[in-house]
Amino acid sequence: MTTNLSSWVYSGWGLLKDSYLILMDATPPGINLTDIQRALENIEGIKEIHDLHVWNPSAESIALATHITVPDQMLSKVDILANQAREILLKRFKIDHPILQFESNSCGNGKLLCCVVKKTE
Repeated sequence: MTTNLSSWVYSGWGLLKDSYLILMDATPPGINLTDIQRALENIEGIKEIHDLHVWNPSAESIALATHITVPDQMLSKVDILANQAREILLKRFKIDHPILQFESNSCGNGKLLCCVVKKTE
């Protein structure tokens, strides 16, 4: 009986681990946030990427949310950049659910994470 239980636990460990990572909104294995940042910042017209988060909403999908700083411009031009970013994210990183927030003001001097709330003493 102990052998059956340990066999069951061993065989189910991968499923338990993957489920835990999904529930915790952890960055999926094999995803390098710096590589994604560089790929998006290499698109002409994108100044910087910050507040970058990648997670699995399900076992079959990878989601991304990020802020993208661009020069002040018409919204229709931002749509072109969004399409270029979505194509890179899908083809290079298999990210099929990108949430892209465009803004014209920089935050965090190019760091992946930044905070707009100032600390008071």
